[in-house]
Amino acid sequence: MGNASAMRNLKASNFTYEKFGVPTITDILKELEKPGHDPRPEFKTATFA
Repeated sequence: MGNASAMRNLKASNFTYEKFGVPTITDILKELEKPGHDPRPEFKTATFA
């Protein structure tokens, strides 16, 4: 996100619902704090013949 202090002020409980609980959201927020780190694999675009 680019603003670590803003990330630390977010409460995981504000983003939970029946599919995602506090532990999952906490893990996601911790990963987003890492600068330049995108946990998604490289995206390959479709090519047409």
